[in-house]
Parts: sequence; C-alpha cells; structure tokens
Amino acid sequence: MTTFGDNVRNIRKEKGMTQEELALALGYKGRSSVNKIEKNVAQIPQETIQRLADVLGVPVAKLFADAEPVTPAISSDLMEFLPFLEKAEEWQLESVRRILGMPQKKSLSSTQEIG
Repeated sequence: MTTFGDNVRNIRKEKGMTQEELALALGYKGRSSVNKIEKNVAQIPQETIQRLADVLGVPVAKLFADAEPVTPAISSDLMEFLPFLEKAEEWQLESVRRILGMPQKKSLSSTQEIG
C-alpha cells in the first residue's frame, strides 16, 4: 500500500533532497515536520501541499498517485475521553478547546442576526 507520505519520501529522494533541505525549502525550522509528513502523522493544509509539490517540482496529483487514504491512529488515552466529549455541553467543549489551544467556535451575540 502506497501512502501520500511514501510518495513524498520517494519523490524527495529521486530529487536528491534530504528531509532537512525539503523542510528549509518549505519554511520549516527542521526536518521533523517533513518526517511527520512522510510518516503520515501530520495533517497538511492544502496550501502546504501545493508548496510541497512546487518545491519538489511535480504536479500535486503525483503526490497522491496510487496513495491509499490514511486513517490517523487515535491513542488509547484519547479514546477514554471520547464518551465524555460526546455527552459534554458546549461550555465544557469550549473549555477543552481552550486547554488544547484550539480555535474557539464563534458564537452569535444577541444583536447578530442569522441569515
């Protein structure tokens, strides 16, 4: 099974680039971000995918060629929180988002109209 990360690694190696060189070309500080991409453990924004293709000199489609979708693994620690999250009230979810540094949902104030 070929993955997106496998394709990135293979193309990078074909181009004679190290993970460090690719990382710097993408604007990352070090190779760990590229390593995560190649191991399929990083979620990649669409603009980064385009930049990755540009730096590697290939069409975006080549990065996805023959790639099977990768389902990220969920740690057992996270799994034990899922039942709580499914039953949590919105204020509790907002607290979790804040603790995790996630963006807060925008709520409508009483003066805003829907529509």
